[in-house]
Amino acid sequence: MEHQLTITLPDALFQPLVEAALRAGRTPENFILEKVAQMIPAPETGAEPEKKADITQFFGMWSSGDPNSCDNERIDADLAREYGRGLDGDE
Repeated sequence: MEHQLTITLPDALFQPLVEAALRAGRTPENFILEKVAQMIPAPETGAEPEKKADITQFFGMWSSGDPNSCDNERIDADLAREYGRGLDGDE
């Protein structure tokens, strides 16, 4: 079902709206509809919302035994060396 809504915008809002809609390749009506849809939360479906994993519980869980193992320059050098080798281990 659709509902029609009529609003009155002052010139100070209407002209920027038209320009923004044109830049987005939309009509002002479709542009407003998209923006309103983004602002309003989706209706509840009854399902549990998906929870994002909290990986912070794993921080510090493993130690490589090498205090410099997170050195980016060293990691880059290791990767460059390994990528230079063929599948049989030859360079």
